[in-house]
Amino acid sequence: MEGENPLAAAEALQDELSRLDKASKRGAVVPRHVLVIGGAGYVGSVMVRELLKRGYQTRVLDNFLYSNSLSLEG
Repeated sequence: MEGENPLAAAEALQDELSRLDKASKRGAVVPRHVLVIGGAGYVGSVMVRELLKRGYQTRVLDNFLYSNSLSLEG
């Protein structure tokens, strides 16, 4: 979302991933496929990398209006 605080978004992602990790350890079924809207922007690309590190399968949907295709490399 334009104008959103990137640090707040990153902290919210970390909180949610921690919650899901704890639920998974308790035996709960946790979805492992994630659609990241705006995933080619700075915050979105950081989220995609973190999700991939944690074993999630990701798809990115982005119109590249406020994005950079280089964010998706590597």
